[in-house]
Amino acid sequence: MSAKLHDLSVHAHGTSFGSPERVRSVTRAVAAGCTATSGAGGAGGDGSSSSSVHQYGTSTGRDTSGAAQWQSQGNALFGSGHFVDALHAYQQGLAALQADQAQQQEQPERQHAALAEQNVTLLNNSAAACLGFGAHESAGAYASLALRRVPGDAGALLHLARALEGLGRYSEAADACAAHLNALSGQARSSSSSLAYSAATTTDFAAGQRFLQSLRRRAAEAERGEYDEAGMAREAAASAAPRLEAHADFIGPVAVADAGEGRGRIMVTSAPVRAGQLLLAMRADALCYDCEVPASFQPPLGQRSRAHLQLVRQLPAAVLTSSRLAARLSYLHANGSPVPPLPDAEECGFVPAAAAAAAAAVVQEAAEGADVGRGAGPATPSTAAAAGEEPEAVAARAYEAAMDAGSGGVQARYAWERGLLQTTPNDDIAANARLLEGVCGTNVFETNPRLPAEPPASSGSGSGRGAAAAAQEAGGSGLWALSAYFNHACLDNTERYFLGDFLFVRASRDLPARAELSLAYLSPLMGAADRARALAERGFACGCELCAGEHEWRRRRPEQAAREQDLIDLCRVVQAQIAEAGCSNGSSSSSSSSSPVGRKRQLVSELEQLVSGLRNATQGRAWRGALYRPACELAELLQSCGDFKAAAEAFETAFGSLVQQVDGPDTDTGAGLGAGAGGDADAAGGSDAVTGPAAAQAEAVAAAAVAAAGAAAAVVGDRQLLSPGSAVLVAVRASVAWSLVGPARRYGPDGGATRQEQERRSEAAKQRAAFWEATARGLWSRYFGGNQDLFNVRFAESLRTIRGRTGGSG
Repeated sequence: MSAKLHDLSVHAHGTSFGSPERVRSVTRAVAAGCTATSGAGGAGGDGSSSSSVHQYGTSTGRDTSGAAQWQSQGNALFGSGHFVDALHAYQQGLAALQADQAQQQEQPERQHAALAEQNVTLLNNSAAACLGFGAHESAGAYASLALRRVPGDAGALLHLARALEGLGRYSEAADACAAHLNALSGQARSSSSSLAYSAATTTDFAAGQRFLQSLRRRAAEAERGEYDEAGMAREAAASAAPRLEAHADFIGPVAVADAGEGRGRIMVTSAPVRAGQLLLAMRADALCYDCEVPASFQPPLGQRSRAHLQLVRQLPAAVLTSSRLAARLSYLHANGSPVPPLPDAEECGFVPAAAAAAAAAVVQEAAEGADVGRGAGPATPSTAAAAGEEPEAVAARAYEAAMDAGSGGVQARYAWERGLLQTTPNDDIAANARLLEGVCGTNVFETNPRLPAEPPASSGSGSGRGAAAAAQEAGGSGLWALSAYFNHACLDNTERYFLGDFLFVRASRDLPARAELSLAYLSPLMGAADRARALAERGFACGCELCAGEHEWRRRRPEQAAREQDLIDLCRVVQAQIAEAGCSNGSSSSSSSSSPVGRKRQLVSELEQLVSGLRNATQGRAWRGALYRPACELAELLQSCGDFKAAAEAFETAFGSLVQQVDGPDTDTGAGLGAGAGGDADAAGGSDAVTGPAAAQAEAVAAAAVAAAGAAAAVVGDRQLLSPGSAVLVAVRASVAWSLVGPARRYGPDGGATRQEQERRSEAAKQRAAFWEATARGLWSRYFGGNQDLFNVRFAESLRTIRGRTGGSG
């Protein structure tokens, strides 16, 4: 089976499998073009080159020695990408050098210095070779041995930094990189060599500075969950198939636990968390975007998406080139097979940030207590344990560990036990394609973002055909192994969203330690019957608060429930007519050739009656999600007719349908909040532009926005939102609609109100626009971390409209 991948991005560190010979063969395939990345961060993304042996490839003057010959052979192999073979040659060189040293005890001091220099060269080259095929632990051991020989060696410090980077220990890697830069500075100050040497040092120093900056950024991401999400969003938007390789994973206060009573594995909090707190952020372990699927690949109708099926086709080759990927997938459940045991955190790399930091501190403390040596830099676990051993023994064990890492015997133990990896009669390694298909079918996520964002400008309606086509074009299918342990609940307690190939999961409410975490596999705004059918295809039924409440509602009030379903069916008919006529296009035009004003008004009237009927039919229900899509469709249709005031009020109704109703059957949260903030805006109308308010008025609007945000928090309170992302989105759209409301075209007795009255009402509409923007930002802070720069990126076009019409700033 070919190990070369074309459209599938693999993100999981580890190496290929089998004996050293098998490792070499697959490593050659990887070097030839496999799209594989290191799970904890690779050598790319910071602008610096990966570690190289070329700077250590010079002869020590003993060209006839066996060590020099092995070194030369290793350099040639390294240069051609045969990293495992190169390591073998360097290890033979170290053995030959040890024999040379034993035979030449009486040689002059100069000869001993030359042998010591060659020893450091071979250790550094061995570290570089290990980095070439992902044996980071061994690379760190070799680099630390070189530093024991020559404390402060610039090349060894760089290799140590790369090794620690590969192990996900970014702060320690940054310390080693800083020491590397100090060493380069010392070399530049003390050197009287040629200008060429000075220029090379300057180039290395600049690359090292970029690498250090990258390490410090990833340390903040991996250890504290501090991401520049706005920057990541812009980075993702620059590509049709974004892969944010320069960022680190973050695992926060979560843990996989046994649910007991035969319920399998669940994800729980390991400490109390607050609403909006980041729980994890991880790159996809394997991902295929729709745009990467060959146009010639057309699966039969009724099957999974093209990206999903392409992912399934490419997974077998992917696990053969990444033991970490094999380990992570081997612990995932596949329908129809026994539930695997709890995943091994070390084997899968699922070590929370707090635990990783504590472990690193223990290792460093042990290394310092053992006096590893000044200038040795941060220690790896193996170097700390081997501090008192002979260097030759440490090097031999590093070599064995590198080969073990390549064989998959340690990193992918359960993959062999479960049969995901198998040995063929020809003694080759093969992946179990059927098991991988089951794992993918049970655990795949579609990358269409749930993070609220305005619909594409070309689609107008977020629910129309254009939006669906745009979502399909931008989407894909991927596996995020750790997120697969979240069980489903339609009314979940987390929010997930995507930035490129990164999946972010945040808590959507305050939770105690050991609370089970849930994640909605599908939209809670789908109808109960649609959700039940979709979940049945996944092999289970949901009993969350939303599903249980809907079941009880149908049992207690069958006639009202039947009326609600009839209205929903009628709404779908009208929505199909709107889509067919092209009416709901978000335009302010009052007519078009394909949809005259009369037809639009007829559809508006029909939809208004249906929305009113749904409001009555859902009275007494805790959740009124059935109102959301019809109300949004009505708002979009009204907006296309230029009736922005009525459109804004329909968006308010849609917002109210997302808020848990606990105060009474007639509560309309969205409209109530808007009216409270906006004052007397009931008679505002028209679609003409308005001039910006004066300075004093601007201050009043800003104050009103702050007050409105407080009012929104007070009204929502502890009540849940059916979909926080949709609530943010519809609040922004309500703000846009209110910002488009202007004074009437006529004034005085014939026009109704006076000019002053109309301007007053127009100002009230501006305040409601400010209120809904503040509400959106407040919910953003509560559920999505509060990064206002990311908010501005996500809703850039809407905010420009609001600022242009209300005269606001920001």
